[in-house]
Amino acid sequence: MKRADHGTRSLPRWVLALITWLAIYPTITVALALFEPLGLVRLPLALRTLVLTLAVVPAMVFVLVPGLTRFLLAAWSAVSSQSCRFQGCVKEPGGSCRQPPAP
Repeated sequence: MKRADHGTRSLPRWVLALITWLAIYPTITVALALFEPLGLVRLPLALRTLVLTLAVVPAMVFVLVPGLTRFLLAAWSAVSSQSCRFQGCVKEPGGSCRQPPAP
């Protein structure tokens, strides 16, 4: 399975797709609601789409996706660490678990 590289940690593609969806759905919904009173619905479809994407894409790229990614990576790492401790393993710097050496 291919993974996106985020420094030393990486996420599966399905997680990146989930992050994107979690960011884009509410952003587009809010943007449509905010632009409606400004008369955006009266513009031709292509122009409406242009205005909407001019607002949504920068918010996604610079704020929402990085923030959600940091949050989910922290949660993912915490769950992974707890799972490792539960199994009696030792967490290695790369993030994998290994059994401790026998005494």
